[in-house]
Amino acid sequence: MKLGNQQERLQEDLHWLAGMWEAEGWFSMQRGFRSKDRYSLVLNCGLANTDMEIIDMVTKILSDNAIAYWIGKPRKNGLGKKFKRDIVIQGLKRVDRFLSILLPYLRTKRQKALLLKEFIEYRKTVPPKYPYGDFESSIYLSLRDLNRRSVESSTSIRLDSLGAV
Repeated sequence: MKLGNQQERLQEDLHWLAGMWEAEGWFSMQRGFRSKDRYSLVLNCGLANTDMEIIDMVTKILSDNAIAYWIGKPRKNGLGKKFKRDIVIQGLKRVDRFLSILLPYLRTKRQKALLLKEFIEYRKTVPPKYPYGDFESSIYLSLRDLNRRSVESSTSIRLDSLGAV
């Protein structure tokens, strides 16, 4: 059975978006402290790029799929660097919607996205202001460790290619 042109295009867009997120994006949780013994966890999916055509295409696909996002002002990270922009999807409901659409297309960052989805599904079962417990902390720490391993492995690959190891 053949999909209609519009549906085919939407699927192609989601495949492309997943590829961009695999290469240039991130899945994370940020911990902020409200008081001495209370903290908040903010879910965050983002993508950064210097190519404005890519930024425009990403925002179009997100908008076509009714996914709310924030886009940062162009900024440079040092002399001689190109301007880059960040696209960020933040918050439980926004990230939930985004992951529901993108998860089927992810491969290398799938485990990180699944941890966020597991966190979301659990938080849906408790009252909104319910304090975080061991379950949420374990997901936060697992995601943090996965993200740190990704940085370490990409750094060692860069050093290997420079002959610095």
